[in-house]
Amino acid sequence: MAGNKSEDLFIERSAPLRDTDQRRGLHALTGTMRLNLSGRGTFMGAKSVASAIADHVREGMDKHSVLYTNAGASTIGGVGTAALGFLFWGVAARFFPPHAVGVATAIISMMGLMGIIGDGGLGALLIGETLQHKGREGELILAAVLASLAASGVCGLAYFVLANEFGWQLGQFAHSYAGAVLFVGGCALSGAVSVLDQAFFGLLKSVYQMYRSLSFSLIKLLFLAALVTSDAMHNEFFIVLAWVVSILITILVFGRLMLKIIGPVGRWIPDFRLLGRRFPLLIRHHMLNLATLAPGLIIPVLVTILVSPEASAAFYPAWMIICLALFGSGSLATTLYAIGRAEPSQLPSRLLLSLGLSAVVGAVTASVLFFFSGTILGLFNHSYRELAGPSLQLLGFGVIAAAIKQHYIAVSRLANRVGVASVYLALGALLEIGLAAAGSQVSGLFGVTVGWLLAVFLEASLMLKPIAKAMLGGTKTESRLRSPARIQSS
Repeated sequence: MAGNKSEDLFIERSAPLRDTDQRRGLHALTGTMRLNLSGRGTFMGAKSVASAIADHVREGMDKHSVLYTNAGASTIGGVGTAALGFLFWGVAARFFPPHAVGVATAIISMMGLMGIIGDGGLGALLIGETLQHKGREGELILAAVLASLAASGVCGLAYFVLANEFGWQLGQFAHSYAGAVLFVGGCALSGAVSVLDQAFFGLLKSVYQMYRSLSFSLIKLLFLAALVTSDAMHNEFFIVLAWVVSILITILVFGRLMLKIIGPVGRWIPDFRLLGRRFPLLIRHHMLNLATLAPGLIIPVLVTILVSPEASAAFYPAWMIICLALFGSGSLATTLYAIGRAEPSQLPSRLLLSLGLSAVVGAVTASVLFFFSGTILGLFNHSYRELAGPSLQLLGFGVIAAAIKQHYIAVSRLANRVGVASVYLALGALLEIGLAAAGSQVSGLFGVTVGWLLAVFLEASLMLKPIAKAMLGGTKTESRLRSPARIQSS
Protein backbone atom coordinates (compact mmCIF):
# COMPACT_ATOMS: atom_id res chain seq x y z
CA MET A 1 0.00 0.00 0.00
CA ALA A 2 1.21 3.51 -0.76
CA GLY A 3 0.90 6.83 0.99
CA ASN A 4 -1.82 6.96 3.65
CA LYS A 5 -2.28 3.36 4.78
CA SER A 6 -5.58 4.11 6.52
CA GLU A 7 -7.04 5.77 3.43
CA ASP A 8 -5.93 2.90 1.21
CA LEU A 9 -7.49 0.45 3.66
CA PHE A 10 -10.72 2.48 3.54
CA ILE A 11 -10.82 2.38 -0.28
CA GLU A 12 -9.62 -1.22 -0.79
CA ARG A 13 -12.08 -3.21 1.28
CA SER A 14 -10.45 -6.54 0.43
CA ALA A 15 -7.00 -5.42 1.62
CA PRO A 16 -7.28 -7.12 5.02
CA LEU A 17 -7.85 -10.42 3.25
CA ARG A 18 -4.76 -10.06 1.07
CA ASP A 19 -2.45 -9.04 3.91
CA THR A 20 -0.39 -12.09 4.94
CA ASP A 21 1.81 -10.73 7.70
CA GLN A 22 1.21 -11.33 11.40
CA ARG A 23 -0.86 -8.14 11.77
CA ARG A 24 -3.60 -9.43 9.45
CA GLY A 25 -6.22 -9.53 12.20
CA LEU A 26 -5.48 -5.93 13.25
CA HIS A 27 -5.70 -4.71 9.67
CA ALA A 28 -9.00 -6.49 9.15
CA LEU A 29 -10.43 -4.98 12.31
CA THR A 30 -9.25 -1.49 11.28
CA GLY A 31 -10.81 -1.96 7.85
CA THR A 32 -14.11 -2.92 9.37
CA MET A 33 -14.12 0.08 11.70
CA ARG A 34 -13.52 2.49 8.84
CA LEU A 35 -16.18 0.85 6.73
CA ASN A 36 -18.68 1.08 9.56
CA LEU A 37 -17.87 4.74 10.19
CA SER A 38 -18.49 5.49 6.55
CA GLY A 39 -21.83 3.74 6.72
CA ARG A 40 -20.97 1.42 3.81
CA GLY A 41 -19.88 -2.17 3.48
CA THR A 42 -20.72 -3.27 7.02
CA PHE A 43 -21.37 -6.83 5.94
CA MET A 44 -18.20 -7.05 3.84
CA GLY A 45 -16.14 -5.63 6.71
CA ALA A 46 -17.49 -8.20 9.14
CA LYS A 47 -16.80 -10.90 6.58
CA SER A 48 -13.20 -9.68 6.34
CA VAL A 49 -12.77 -9.97 10.11
CA ALA A 50 -14.25 -13.47 10.14
CA SER A 51 -11.99 -14.55 7.28
CA ALA A 52 -8.93 -13.09 8.99
CA ILE A 53 -9.76 -14.87 12.24
CA ALA A 54 -10.28 -18.13 10.35
CA ASP A 55 -6.92 -17.67 8.62
CA HIS A 56 -5.23 -17.13 12.00
CA VAL A 57 -6.84 -20.27 13.41
CA ARG A 58 -5.73 -22.33 10.40
CA GLU A 59 -2.24 -20.86 10.61
CA GLY A 60 -2.02 -21.73 14.32
CA MET A 61 -3.28 -25.26 13.70
CA ASP A 62 -0.68 -25.77 10.96
CA LYS A 63 2.09 -24.26 13.06
CA HIS A 64 1.40 -26.50 16.05
CA SER A 65 0.06 -29.52 14.15
CA VAL A 66 2.61 -31.95 15.58
CA LEU A 67 1.89 -30.82 19.14
CA TYR A 68 -1.87 -31.04 18.64
CA THR A 69 -1.78 -34.39 16.82
CA ASN A 70 0.54 -36.32 19.11
CA ALA A 71 -0.49 -34.77 22.43
CA GLY A 72 -4.13 -34.91 21.36
CA ALA A 73 -3.95 -38.61 20.47
CA SER A 74 -2.23 -39.40 23.74
CA THR A 75 -4.75 -37.36 25.73
CA ILE A 76 -7.72 -38.97 23.98
CA GLY A 77 -6.19 -42.34 24.75
CA GLY A 78 -5.74 -41.28 28.36
CA VAL A 79 -9.34 -40.12 28.67
CA GLY A 80 -10.67 -43.32 27.12
CA THR A 81 -8.36 -45.42 29.25
CA ALA A 82 -9.49 -43.58 32.37
CA ALA A 83 -13.17 -44.05 31.49
CA LEU A 84 -12.65 -47.78 31.04
CA GLY A 85 -10.44 -47.78 34.13
CA PHE A 86 -13.27 -46.31 36.18
CA LEU A 87 -15.52 -49.10 34.93
CA PHE A 88 -12.85 -51.67 35.81
CA TRP A 89 -12.51 -50.42 39.38
CA GLY A 90 -16.27 -49.94 39.56
CA VAL A 91 -16.77 -53.63 38.79
CA ALA A 92 -14.08 -54.49 41.35
CA ALA A 93 -15.75 -52.27 43.95
CA ARG A 94 -19.15 -53.88 43.38
CA PHE A 95 -18.04 -57.50 43.46
CA PHE A 96 -14.90 -57.52 45.62
CA PRO A 97 -14.60 -56.51 49.29
CA PRO A 98 -12.92 -53.14 50.00
CA HIS A 99 -9.95 -54.89 51.61
CA ALA A 100 -9.25 -56.88 48.43
CA VAL A 101 -9.60 -53.78 46.23
CA GLY A 102 -7.28 -51.79 48.49
CA VAL A 103 -4.58 -54.46 48.43
CA ALA A 104 -4.93 -54.81 44.64
CA THR A 105 -4.45 -51.06 44.12
CA ALA A 106 -1.29 -51.19 46.23
CA ILE A 107 0.11 -54.17 44.32
CA ILE A 108 -0.68 -52.67 40.91
CA SER A 109 0.87 -49.35 41.95
CA MET A 110 3.98 -51.16 43.13
CA MET A 111 4.21 -53.08 39.85
CA GLY A 112 4.12 -49.74 38.07
CA LEU A 113 6.88 -48.39 40.30
CA MET A 114 9.07 -51.45 39.69
CA GLY A 115 8.47 -50.95 35.98
CA ILE A 116 9.66 -47.36 36.21
CA ILE A 117 12.76 -48.38 38.15
CA GLY A 118 13.48 -51.09 35.56
CA ASP A 119 12.83 -48.64 32.73
CA GLY A 120 16.16 -47.08 33.62
CA GLY A 121 15.46 -43.96 31.57
CA LEU A 122 15.18 -45.99 28.37
CA GLY A 123 11.74 -44.67 27.49
CA ALA A 124 12.81 -41.05 27.81
CA LEU A 125 15.89 -41.83 25.71
CA LEU A 126 13.69 -43.24 22.95
CA ILE A 127 11.53 -40.12 22.90
CA GLY A 128 14.52 -37.89 22.25
CA GLU A 129 16.76 -40.22 20.22
CA THR A 130 14.62 -42.48 18.00
CA LEU A 131 14.14 -40.00 15.15
CA GLN A 132 17.87 -39.30 15.15
CA HIS A 133 18.79 -42.91 14.30
CA LYS A 134 17.14 -43.36 10.93
CA GLY A 135 17.38 -46.95 9.77
CA ARG A 136 18.34 -48.18 13.24
CA GLU A 137 15.13 -47.46 15.11
CA GLY A 138 14.30 -51.15 15.52
CA GLU A 139 17.70 -51.98 16.99
CA LEU A 140 17.36 -49.20 19.54
CA ILE A 141 13.73 -49.90 20.46
CA LEU A 142 14.08 -53.68 20.83
CA ALA A 143 17.21 -53.34 22.94
CA ALA A 144 15.42 -50.86 25.21
CA VAL A 145 12.30 -53.04 25.59
CA LEU A 146 14.28 -56.20 26.41
CA ALA A 147 16.54 -54.37 28.86
CA SER A 148 13.55 -52.87 30.66
CA LEU A 149 11.74 -56.23 30.74
CA ALA A 150 14.68 -57.91 32.47
CA ALA A 151 15.50 -55.09 34.87
CA SER A 152 11.87 -54.60 35.94
CA GLY A 153 11.49 -58.32 36.61
CA VAL A 154 14.58 -58.30 38.84
CA CYS A 155 13.25 -55.29 40.74
CA GLY A 156 9.88 -57.00 41.20
CA LEU A 157 11.49 -60.13 42.57
CA ALA A 158 13.58 -58.09 45.04
CA TYR A 159 10.49 -56.22 46.27
CA PHE A 160 8.49 -59.44 46.66
CA VAL A 161 11.21 -60.96 48.84
CA LEU A 162 11.46 -57.82 50.99
CA ALA A 163 7.67 -57.48 51.30
CA ASN A 164 7.37 -61.03 52.61
CA GLU A 165 10.30 -60.48 54.95
CA PHE A 166 8.91 -57.31 56.52
CA GLY A 167 5.20 -58.13 56.35
CA TRP A 168 4.15 -55.40 53.90
CA GLN A 169 0.63 -55.62 52.46
CA LEU A 170 0.58 -58.42 49.85
CA GLY A 171 -2.70 -60.12 50.77
CA GLN A 172 -3.20 -63.37 48.84
CA PHE A 173 0.19 -62.89 47.15
CA ALA A 174 2.17 -63.48 50.34
CA HIS A 175 4.06 -66.80 50.45
CA SER A 176 2.36 -67.92 47.22
CA TYR A 177 4.24 -69.33 44.22
CA ALA A 178 1.48 -68.27 41.81
CA GLY A 179 1.37 -64.83 43.45
CA ALA A 180 5.14 -64.46 43.11
CA VAL A 181 5.07 -65.37 39.42
CA LEU A 182 2.16 -63.02 38.74
CA PHE A 183 3.70 -60.10 40.64
CA VAL A 184 7.20 -60.45 39.16
CA GLY A 185 5.78 -61.00 35.68
CA GLY A 186 3.56 -57.96 36.09
CA CYS A 187 6.55 -55.83 37.09
CA ALA A 188 8.55 -57.01 34.06
CA LEU A 189 5.67 -56.38 31.64
CA SER A 190 4.98 -52.96 33.18
CA GLY A 191 8.54 -51.89 32.41
CA ALA A 192 8.43 -53.26 28.87
CA VAL A 193 5.09 -51.68 27.97
CA SER A 194 6.21 -48.31 29.36
CA VAL A 195 9.20 -48.32 27.00
CA LEU A 196 7.05 -49.49 24.08
CA ASP A 197 4.59 -46.63 24.64
CA GLN A 198 7.36 -44.06 24.73
CA ALA A 199 8.86 -45.55 21.56
CA PHE A 200 5.61 -44.63 19.80
CA PHE A 201 6.05 -41.09 21.15
CA GLY A 202 9.62 -41.02 19.87
CA LEU A 203 8.42 -41.99 16.38
CA LEU A 204 5.69 -39.33 16.61
CA LYS A 205 3.15 -42.15 16.24
CA SER A 206 1.39 -41.59 19.54
CA VAL A 207 -1.93 -42.55 17.96
CA TYR A 208 -0.77 -46.17 18.28
CA GLN A 209 0.01 -45.62 21.94
CA MET A 210 -3.57 -44.38 22.23
CA TYR A 211 -4.88 -47.58 20.61
CA ARG A 212 -2.72 -49.74 22.88
CA SER A 213 -3.93 -48.00 26.03
CA LEU A 214 -7.56 -48.30 24.99
CA SER A 215 -7.12 -51.96 24.05
CA PHE A 216 -5.48 -52.72 27.39
CA SER A 217 -8.30 -51.04 29.31
CA LEU A 218 -11.02 -52.82 27.37
CA ILE A 219 -9.39 -56.26 27.63
CA LYS A 220 -8.82 -56.01 31.39
CA LEU A 221 -12.43 -54.88 31.91
CA LEU A 222 -13.81 -57.81 29.90
CA PHE A 223 -11.42 -60.21 31.64
CA LEU A 224 -12.49 -59.04 35.09
CA ALA A 225 -16.17 -59.19 34.12
CA ALA A 226 -15.66 -62.80 32.99
CA LEU A 227 -14.03 -63.65 36.33
CA VAL A 228 -16.88 -62.03 38.26
CA THR A 229 -19.50 -64.10 36.44
CA SER A 230 -17.54 -67.30 37.03
CA ASP A 231 -17.06 -69.21 40.25
CA ALA A 232 -13.60 -67.68 40.79
CA MET A 233 -12.79 -66.46 44.27
CA HIS A 234 -13.25 -62.72 44.63
CA ASN A 235 -9.91 -61.69 46.05
CA GLU A 236 -7.11 -59.36 44.98
CA PHE A 237 -5.27 -62.08 43.02
CA PHE A 238 -7.89 -62.08 40.27
CA ILE A 239 -7.98 -58.29 39.96
CA VAL A 240 -4.21 -58.28 39.41
CA LEU A 241 -4.45 -61.29 37.08
CA ALA A 242 -6.82 -59.39 34.77
CA TRP A 243 -4.39 -56.47 34.77
CA VAL A 244 -1.24 -58.47 33.95
CA VAL A 245 -2.77 -60.70 31.26
CA SER A 246 -4.14 -57.62 29.49
CA ILE A 247 -0.71 -55.97 29.43
CA LEU A 248 0.80 -59.13 27.92
CA ILE A 249 -1.81 -59.30 25.15
CA THR A 250 -1.33 -55.67 24.12
CA ILE A 251 2.47 -56.00 24.11
CA LEU A 252 2.23 -58.94 21.70
CA VAL A 253 -0.25 -57.19 19.40
CA PHE A 254 1.31 -53.74 19.32
CA GLY A 255 4.85 -55.03 19.34
CA ARG A 256 4.02 -56.71 16.05
CA LEU A 257 2.52 -53.43 14.81
CA MET A 258 5.73 -51.63 15.76
CA LEU A 259 7.65 -54.14 13.64
CA LYS A 260 5.50 -53.24 10.63
CA ILE A 261 6.04 -49.51 11.20
CA ILE A 262 9.83 -49.80 11.35
CA GLY A 263 10.28 -52.23 8.49
CA PRO A 264 12.14 -55.48 7.77
CA VAL A 265 12.97 -57.96 10.51
CA GLY A 266 16.67 -57.37 9.83
CA ARG A 267 16.31 -53.99 11.51
CA TRP A 268 15.19 -55.64 14.74
CA ILE A 269 18.47 -57.06 15.97
CA PRO A 270 18.85 -55.42 19.41
CA ASP A 271 21.95 -53.25 19.68
CA PHE A 272 22.76 -53.04 23.38
CA ARG A 273 26.03 -51.29 22.57
CA LEU A 274 24.02 -48.36 21.29
CA LEU A 275 22.35 -48.13 24.70
CA GLY A 276 25.71 -48.55 26.43
CA ARG A 277 27.10 -45.51 24.65
CA ARG A 278 24.17 -43.52 26.04
CA PHE A 279 24.66 -44.81 29.61
CA PRO A 280 25.41 -41.41 31.27
CA LEU A 281 22.38 -39.91 29.54
CA LEU A 282 20.29 -42.94 30.56
CA ILE A 283 21.16 -42.49 34.20
CA ARG A 284 20.19 -38.83 34.18
CA HIS A 285 16.88 -39.53 32.46
CA HIS A 286 16.24 -42.45 34.81
CA MET A 287 16.73 -40.39 37.95
CA LEU A 288 14.46 -37.74 36.51
CA ASN A 289 11.71 -40.26 35.67
CA LEU A 290 11.97 -41.95 39.03
CA ALA A 291 11.81 -38.69 40.96
CA THR A 292 8.83 -37.57 38.87
CA LEU A 293 6.65 -40.66 38.88
CA ALA A 294 7.49 -42.38 42.16
CA PRO A 295 5.23 -40.25 44.41
CA GLY A 296 2.16 -41.00 42.32
CA LEU A 297 2.73 -44.73 42.69
CA ILE A 298 4.02 -44.81 46.26
CA ILE A 299 1.29 -42.69 47.85
CA PRO A 300 -1.51 -45.27 47.23
CA VAL A 301 0.78 -47.90 48.76
CA LEU A 302 1.37 -45.65 51.76
CA VAL A 303 -2.37 -45.23 52.24
CA THR A 304 -2.75 -49.01 52.21
CA ILE A 305 0.04 -49.57 54.74
CA LEU A 306 -0.31 -46.50 57.01
CA VAL A 307 -4.08 -45.96 56.98
CA SER A 308 -5.83 -49.17 55.83
CA PRO A 309 -6.56 -51.20 52.67
CA GLU A 310 -10.20 -50.09 52.93
CA ALA A 311 -9.13 -46.42 52.96
CA SER A 312 -6.92 -47.11 49.94
CA ALA A 313 -9.92 -48.53 48.06
CA ALA A 314 -11.78 -45.24 48.64
CA PHE A 315 -8.71 -43.10 47.90
CA TYR A 316 -7.86 -44.72 44.57
CA PRO A 317 -10.82 -43.44 42.45
CA ALA A 318 -9.97 -39.83 43.35
CA TRP A 319 -6.30 -40.51 42.70
CA MET A 320 -7.24 -41.89 39.26
CA ILE A 321 -8.93 -38.58 38.44
CA ILE A 322 -5.71 -36.77 39.36
CA CYS A 323 -3.68 -39.15 37.20
CA LEU A 324 -6.08 -38.65 34.29
CA ALA A 325 -5.75 -34.87 34.46
CA LEU A 326 -1.97 -35.14 34.72
CA PHE A 327 -1.92 -37.53 31.79
CA GLY A 328 -3.28 -34.74 29.60
CA SER A 329 -0.75 -32.15 30.71
CA GLY A 330 1.98 -34.80 30.72
CA SER A 331 1.19 -35.67 27.11
CA LEU A 332 1.56 -32.03 26.15
CA ALA A 333 4.87 -31.75 27.99
CA THR A 334 6.21 -35.02 26.55
CA THR A 335 5.32 -34.02 22.99
CA LEU A 336 6.87 -30.62 23.65
CA TYR A 337 10.14 -32.36 24.46
CA ALA A 338 9.94 -34.77 21.50
CA ILE A 339 9.54 -32.03 18.88
CA GLY A 340 11.43 -29.29 20.73
CA ARG A 341 14.69 -31.02 19.86
CA ALA A 342 14.00 -30.37 16.17
CA GLU A 343 12.24 -26.97 16.42
CA PRO A 344 13.84 -25.06 19.33
CA SER A 345 12.76 -21.71 17.92
CA GLN A 346 9.11 -22.64 18.45
CA LEU A 347 9.57 -23.60 22.11
CA PRO A 348 8.32 -20.34 23.73
CA SER A 349 4.99 -20.27 21.88
CA ARG A 350 4.37 -23.99 22.27
CA LEU A 351 5.30 -23.90 25.94
CA LEU A 352 2.85 -21.06 26.57
CA LEU A 353 0.12 -22.92 24.72
CA SER A 354 0.80 -26.15 26.62
CA LEU A 355 0.76 -24.40 30.01
CA GLY A 356 -2.50 -22.64 29.21
CA LEU A 357 -4.23 -25.87 28.24
CA SER A 358 -2.87 -27.57 31.38
CA ALA A 359 -4.22 -24.77 33.57
CA VAL A 360 -7.70 -25.27 32.12
CA VAL A 361 -7.51 -29.02 32.79
CA GLY A 362 -6.35 -28.34 36.36
CA ALA A 363 -9.19 -25.91 37.07
CA VAL A 364 -11.80 -28.37 35.78
CA THR A 365 -10.33 -31.23 37.82
CA ALA A 366 -10.24 -29.17 41.01
CA SER A 367 -13.88 -28.16 40.54
CA VAL A 368 -15.05 -31.71 39.87
CA LEU A 369 -13.39 -33.17 42.96
CA PHE A 370 -14.33 -30.26 45.21
CA PHE A 371 -18.04 -30.44 44.41
CA PHE A 372 -18.59 -34.05 43.39
CA SER A 373 -16.01 -36.25 45.15
CA GLY A 374 -18.65 -37.81 47.41
CA THR A 375 -20.92 -38.56 44.46
CA ILE A 376 -18.07 -40.11 42.48
CA LEU A 377 -17.04 -42.37 45.34
CA GLY A 378 -20.66 -43.41 45.87
CA LEU A 379 -20.83 -44.63 42.28
CA PHE A 380 -18.13 -47.16 43.08
CA ASN A 381 -19.37 -48.34 46.44
CA HIS A 382 -21.56 -46.58 48.99
CA SER A 383 -19.08 -47.53 51.71
CA TYR A 384 -16.31 -45.56 49.93
CA ARG A 385 -18.10 -42.28 50.62
CA GLU A 386 -18.26 -43.12 54.30
CA LEU A 387 -14.62 -44.24 54.40
CA ALA A 388 -13.30 -41.07 52.72
CA GLY A 389 -15.77 -38.43 53.94
CA PRO A 390 -14.70 -34.93 52.81
CA SER A 391 -11.01 -35.90 52.88
CA LEU A 392 -10.51 -35.86 49.10
CA GLN A 393 -12.31 -32.64 48.14
CA LEU A 394 -9.12 -30.57 47.97
CA LEU A 395 -7.06 -33.16 46.11
CA GLY A 396 -7.81 -31.77 42.64
CA PHE A 397 -6.08 -28.44 43.29
CA GLY A 398 -2.77 -30.26 43.16
CA VAL A 399 -3.15 -30.85 39.40
CA ILE A 400 -2.22 -27.24 38.58
CA ALA A 401 0.99 -27.43 40.60
CA ALA A 402 1.89 -30.89 39.30
CA ALA A 403 1.40 -29.72 35.69
CA ILE A 404 3.96 -26.96 36.30
CA LYS A 405 6.38 -29.65 37.45
CA GLN A 406 5.79 -31.66 34.27
CA HIS A 407 6.64 -28.67 32.10
CA TYR A 408 9.70 -27.91 34.18
CA ILE A 409 10.91 -31.41 33.32
CA ALA A 410 10.42 -30.86 29.59
CA VAL A 411 12.24 -27.53 29.74
CA SER A 412 15.10 -29.07 31.72
CA ARG A 413 15.53 -31.88 29.23
CA LEU A 414 15.57 -29.50 26.30
CA ALA A 415 18.11 -27.28 28.07
CA ASN A 416 20.28 -30.34 28.87
CA ARG A 417 19.89 -29.74 32.61
CA VAL A 418 18.59 -33.19 33.44
CA GLY A 419 21.13 -33.74 36.23
CA VAL A 420 20.21 -30.57 38.09
CA ALA A 421 16.48 -31.17 37.57
CA SER A 422 16.84 -34.72 38.90
CA VAL A 423 18.26 -33.44 42.18
CA TYR A 424 15.46 -30.91 42.64
CA LEU A 425 12.78 -33.42 41.71
CA ALA A 426 14.24 -36.12 43.95
CA LEU A 427 14.08 -33.73 46.88
CA GLY A 428 10.53 -32.84 45.84
CA ALA A 429 9.54 -36.51 45.65
CA LEU A 430 10.87 -37.12 49.15
CA LEU A 431 8.93 -34.08 50.32
CA GLU A 432 5.68 -35.32 48.74
CA ILE A 433 6.04 -38.81 50.17
CA GLY A 434 7.22 -37.54 53.55
CA LEU A 435 4.48 -34.97 54.05
CA ALA A 436 1.80 -37.39 52.83
CA ALA A 437 3.05 -40.05 55.26
CA ALA A 438 3.25 -37.55 58.12
CA GLY A 439 -0.23 -36.27 57.32
CA SER A 440 -1.64 -39.79 57.36
CA GLN A 441 -0.49 -40.19 60.94
CA VAL A 442 -2.09 -36.91 62.00
CA SER A 443 -5.41 -37.03 60.18
CA GLY A 444 -5.75 -40.13 58.01
CA LEU A 445 -6.83 -39.53 54.40
CA PHE A 446 -7.33 -35.81 54.96
CA GLY A 447 -3.76 -35.56 56.25
CA VAL A 448 -2.48 -37.36 53.14
CA THR A 449 -4.30 -34.84 50.93
CA VAL A 450 -3.06 -31.76 52.79
CA GLY A 451 0.50 -33.07 53.03
CA TRP A 452 0.70 -33.81 49.31
CA LEU A 453 -0.79 -30.43 48.36
CA LEU A 454 1.70 -28.52 50.51
CA ALA A 455 4.58 -30.39 48.86
CA VAL A 456 3.52 -29.97 45.22
CA PHE A 457 2.73 -26.26 45.55
CA LEU A 458 6.08 -25.62 47.18
CA GLU A 459 7.80 -27.46 44.32
CA ALA A 460 5.83 -25.54 41.68
CA SER A 461 6.72 -22.17 43.20
CA LEU A 462 10.43 -23.00 42.85
CA MET A 463 10.08 -24.19 39.23
CA LEU A 464 8.31 -21.17 37.78
CA LYS A 465 11.50 -19.18 37.16
CA PRO A 466 13.14 -21.57 34.64
CA ILE A 467 9.79 -22.04 32.88
CA ALA A 468 9.35 -18.28 32.56
CA LYS A 469 12.90 -18.02 31.19
CA ALA A 470 12.10 -20.61 28.53
CA MET A 471 8.91 -18.78 27.52
CA LEU A 472 10.94 -15.61 27.06
CA GLY A 473 13.34 -17.46 24.79
CA GLY A 474 16.22 -17.58 27.25
CA THR A 475 16.69 -21.35 27.22
CA LYS A 476 19.08 -22.88 24.70
CA THR A 477 18.01 -26.34 23.67
CA GLU A 478 20.29 -29.18 22.76
CA SER A 479 19.73 -30.74 19.35
CA ARG A 480 21.89 -33.10 17.36
CA LEU A 481 19.95 -32.53 14.16
CA ARG A 482 22.17 -30.73 11.69
CA SER A 483 19.27 -29.37 9.72
CA PRO A 484 16.28 -29.01 12.00
CA ALA A 485 13.50 -28.98 9.46
CA ARG A 486 9.94 -28.94 10.67
CA ILE A 487 8.67 -32.37 11.57
CA GLN A 488 5.44 -33.19 9.84
CA SER A 489 2.83 -35.29 11.55
CA SER A 490 2.32 -38.67 9.98
